[in-house]
Amino acid sequence: MILQDIKLIFGLVLTIFIKSLIESRHLPTKSCPQGCATCSTYNGCFACKPHFYFLLYRSGMKQIGVCTHACPAGYYQNRANDYYRCSRCRVENCATCFDKDFCAFCQPPYFSYQGGCVLTCPLDMYADVRTGDCKAKVDCTVAAWSPWSACTRNGRTCGYKYGTELRIREIVNHPTPGGNPCPELSEERKCRLRIRYCPGQEARAASRAAKKKQAKEREKQRTERTQNLERDKNSIERRKRRKKLIAANNEVE
Repeated sequence: MILQDIKLIFGLVLTIFIKSLIESRHLPTKSCPQGCATCSTYNGCFACKPHFYFLLYRSGMKQIGVCTHACPAGYYQNRANDYYRCSRCRVENCATCFDKDFCAFCQPPYFSYQGGCVLTCPLDMYADVRTGDCKAKVDCTVAAWSPWSACTRNGRTCGYKYGTELRIREIVNHPTPGGNPCPELSEERKCRLRIRYCPGQEARAASRAAKKKQAKEREKQRTERTQNLERDKNSIERRKRRKKLIAANNEVE
């Protein structure tokens, strides 16, 4: 009888001790961190308020719960039956994933490709440093040539005999890294101006042409005089040689 009383008292004391221990570890809701519905001093949050995500992480030998508006890197927002939870991504080197097996953004220096994270993109793709994705290479494409511009020289469409004309084309798609570069976007060629003389230049041009013609005529006359003198000189020399030859023949006879 005494032994049964001792066991009963011991069980009652043990129950009171365990209950007091549990109650000491649970805190009132108003004392919990922001977003927590229930919590304890030892394990943190047990449940979250609406629109908060429950995140469970390990610290030493214990697990601690946290309620957060956004999941950290390496986790994704998992919603099931109004229960919001941060679940760990299974893709290595992933910063943000859509679900456990599909990564949206990778941790640098990795790039996302088909739901995974790679250091080097496939040969037909390039690494977009701005977005962190592997994207298909794009070659440069250009529009058709524009019509040829007016023939000009020094910004004028008259006053010269020859000038240049220009045509251009615009880029439709700029090339990505590794894509074919753009061809020449402008071409220039020699052309003949439609108006030889600008207004007021024709009289001056005629005067210059007349002077040039006169100078050419004078040069022609000088050349003819020089040629005539040379012919006369040669004729005199021939007559002198003929006289000497006749005189020599007479002496022999």
